[in-house]
Amino acid sequence: MSDDTSPPPQAFTAAAETAHGRAGRDLVAAVAAGLVLGIICLVSLFTVKWLFAVVAGVALVIAVQEFRVAMKQRGITIDAMTLFAGVVALSVAAYFGGLPWLAVGFGVL
Repeated sequence: MSDDTSPPPQAFTAAAETAHGRAGRDLVAAVAAGLVLGIICLVSLFTVKWLFAVVAGVALVIAVQEFRVAMKQRGITIDAMTLFAGVVALSVAAYFGGLPWLAVGFGVL
């Protein structure tokens, strides 16, 4: 005889369905923001080359800030100025020197 006190399988599926609701994000706003950012990137890429480098640099700084916030939530502190200076330096190196300068800059940092 087995002393099975676990709930039946249908209870698990019902709990799983109710636990996964909406993710908390507005899909229409996310798609619109993605399209606007994509258009900005494409227009700057095909019109003014240095403007694309600026757009990419700003996007990298924002991404690094998001990374810092995620690490801080886990108790890991990262120096902001060093990280931002590195991102900007690598962006400038990639723009002016291409892949060789980017590789050297990455190695130096």
